[in-house]
Amino acid sequence: MDTGPIYSQRSIEINPKWRSFELLQRLAQEGPSAVDEALNMIARGELPRVQVGQSSVAPKISKQEALLNFSDDAKTLVNAIRAFTYEPGAWCTWNNESFKITSATIVQDYPLKKGEIFLDGQRVFVGCADNSSVELLTVVPAGKKEMSAADWARGARLKGGESFG
Repeated sequence: MDTGPIYSQRSIEINPKWRSFELLQRLAQEGPSAVDEALNMIARGELPRVQVGQSSVAPKISKQEALLNFSDDAKTLVNAIRAFTYEPGAWCTWNNESFKITSATIVQDYPLKKGEIFLDGQRVFVGCADNSSVELLTVVPAGKKEMSAADWARGARLKGGESFG
């Protein structure tokens, strides 16, 4: 928690497709100009302004918080994937092993059971709450590198009826 005075502050538009990784990259690009502005203000003898609003505590995110719950709706699930990728990594279980999902998108046409996996050609869908679904784009199976969900599904030889734990 930081409630100290502010010399410089920036706001950026967050692209709805960005994951935490892309957001951090964009913030890193913005940071040097904010620091430069703050140093110039200090050199000119300007005083910082007081922060306004409620302070909040932001503890470190645990791996358990990044566990995906397919009882959530598709929007909540996709936002969790975006927030937790790459660290600590949005995950669930597949065949009793950790399975990370690194990107997904909301889809409208595939109402599936919660956690149910459906393969349609090269596309992999998973059911969520409220008859919503997500399309998995990239995943990291246990002990593997990041790959397309379609490549994983081919290698997993899905037969139908499988689901994430």
